[in-house]
Amino acid sequence: MVGAVAVGELDGGLVVVSGGFDSTVRVWDLGTGGKPRVIRLDAGVISVTIPNSHFVVAGHHTGLTALRF
Repeated sequence: MVGAVAVGELDGGLVVVSGGFDSTVRVWDLGTGGKPRVIRLDAGVISVTIPNSHFVVAGHHTGLTALRF
């Protein structure tokens, strides 16, 4: 189940970042339409920031995690 979604621009293309209660953050490249990059955390994700300079921050019940992709 998805807990959060953010849309942003990365390297001139659009990406969608989703955070799930399954403890994953997924980065979807809308230009390629391929499979997302999946990053696993130790807690369900309830918020994500708009991607900025290859970073996104994921919020969860234990705090915040900064992710570089």
